[in-house]
Amino acid sequence: MTKKLFILSFFIILCTAWLCPDEAVLIDFSLLVADVRIPISANDQGTDPNQNSHTLVTFGSSSDPNLRTFQTSLAIRNFEVSRRYDLNSHVREAPSRQWGTVMGALIGRRDSLAYIRPPFVIPLDDPRFENAYGLVRRDRGIRLYHLAINVYALNYPPEVSLSVILLDGTGNQHIFPIPTLSFEGWRELTSRNPNYEEEVLNDTGYYDSLRFGGFLVEKDLGTDVILYFKDIKLIFDLEP
Repeated sequence: MTKKLFILSFFIILCTAWLCPDEAVLIDFSLLVADVRIPISANDQGTDPNQNSHTLVTFGSSSDPNLRTFQTSLAIRNFEVSRRYDLNSHVREAPSRQWGTVMGALIGRRDSLAYIRPPFVIPLDDPRFENAYGLVRRDRGIRLYHLAINVYALNYPPEVSLSVILLDGTGNQHIFPIPTLSFEGWRELTSRNPNYEEEVLNDTGYYDSLRFGGFLVEKDLGTDVILYFKDIKLIFDLEP
């Protein structure tokens, strides 16, 4: 009888947590097109846009003449591929008939592992990065149920894997593997928080914010992998 009551109580708690789930777009790469030109040197005469105006930030100190300031942004072209061997691995803007401009990533055949990261850690105290620019923050704690990603793949074998990296408010990494890339075209895929039921039962797992930390791509050597990314959504419940 006690065991039945425990199971019943668990499902009541779980269902209560899921009665009013919240959803937010963590990052939408179609918003991160380069739309403004920021000179990269005093002699820069270029005219092509190279930064994203909405996420433009300045590093350095303008009050100290000995410190050089520079500006960068979350423009797609600025995302970094941490590669070991293959110089062909890169990220760039890519056209999509379905979504407009998206992020395109090539991981070269000489790399078996690559991280795709923003050019800087997305700040917690800048509201510009909320609403699909890399930061989800709420007045109450966030407990993640699952994330969903719109990704384009080319029917890759199981040896090719993708994971999404999230950062919490203290900078800790949380890695969510995407189930499969064995399909061709666009697909929305989900990755579930494996600790969700335990967190609901113990009333834990809340974060004041979650940020986009990057992608992890793993594969066998000898194969080029091309992926396209539209957006990532978070589905979560809020602390009572």
